Amino acid sequence: MQNIDISIKPSKQFIALLLLALITSLGVILIIPLSLWHRLLLIMLVITYSAWIVKSHGLIHNAHSILKLQLLSKGLCRLYYPGYFIEGTIRGDSTVTIYLSILRFSILALDNPKNKSRIVSCVLFRDSMDKTSYRQLLLWLRCVNPL
Repeated sequence: MQNIDISIKPSKQFIALLLLALITSLGVILIIPLSLWHRLLLIMLVITYSAWIVKSHGLIHNAHSILKLQLLSKGLCRLYYPGYFIEGTIRGDSTVTIYLSILRFSILALDNPKNKSRIVSCVLFRDSMDKTSYRQLLLWLRCVNPL
């Protein structure tokens, strides 16, 4: 099986969910019986924190954001981060649907004295990549872990 390269881009669906959570939390703040100054303080905190979440996670500007997946043979996968990459194997407890995929990888931790593997999770919405790449990902997962 050939290697499949998948570039990950920011998901509009994920950003919309984050904005929905922001609007909901602002609505809750407006309902709570607080003084005007406390309300304004809470609103400023929620907006600031939400902006940071959207920038770092929604727009993939975090140092721990996976920018690219390279699907190799036999369940091996290479995860590209800003400035480095790691290799791991896909775990059986990954969840895949037509709208959302939660991929879990076992990464061998070389710095761990007991050589225990650590688990890395990656949440991918369908619009995080082009349609062809998402179909290739689903097919690769089906071939690696047949039911």
